[in-house]
Amino acid sequence: MIALLLVLVPIGVLDSLSPVAFGLLFAALSGERPVRNATLFIAAKFSANFLSGLLVLIGLQAVFIEINERAVRFWTEPDTPDFILQIALGMALCVLGPRVLRRRRERRAPAAVSGSFGPRRAVTVGVASTMFALPFAAIYFAAIDQILKADLPPLSSVFALFFYNAVFSLPFVGFVSLATVRGGRGAEILLDATRKVGQWTPMVLGTLMTVGGVVLIVDGIGWFLGMPILPA
Repeated sequence: MIALLLVLVPIGVLDSLSPVAFGLLFAALSGERPVRNATLFIAAKFSANFLSGLLVLIGLQAVFIEINERAVRFWTEPDTPDFILQIALGMALCVLGPRVLRRRRERRAPAAVSGSFGPRRAVTVGVASTMFALPFAAIYFAAIDQILKADLPPLSSVFALFFYNAVFSLPFVGFVSLATVRGGRGAEILLDATRKVGQWTPMVLGTLMTVGGVVLIVDGIGWFLGMPILPA
């Protein structure tokens, strides 16, 4: 369990490096009662991410159990679908990583969010931004696959998923904490940090996605050869 959580920490931090999400958070911090709105945005994003991930986890677990019951007749190892999915996700990350790197060279500015943030809009934007991104969330699916691969009891799997989403939310909580402690100066720091995140995230994210994809592929192939590199 500890080994799994240690693997989930860098994946969760990597997943949180989204200039779009930070831009939306800063928009929430720019309106009236910014701490309340930003907190609602983070809570909505966390809840939507966790609940949707839980549905994916339960669904994949049920599918994998069915596949394993049939596959075990031909392959003695019971976790074959987990590692096939891991290799597929690794390939997806290897494709997406270079594309993210190319975006940095294009230097696209993040889309602006118009209007002021109230409580309802903060929750709506938090949920909507999560659900729209979910079908393309290869990093999140990679984390879920690591949880499936660990073959934990149901409650432990749910805790691991909760832990992952908590790690994912920590950078946003840190932004809000800074805004609360530093006041107006904090807002200036946040704006400058948001610009830097938007500037450097594509390079960092693209590189880490590519490297992470290679690691997942090598580990998956290594498992079939009896030489995995990640803890099971």
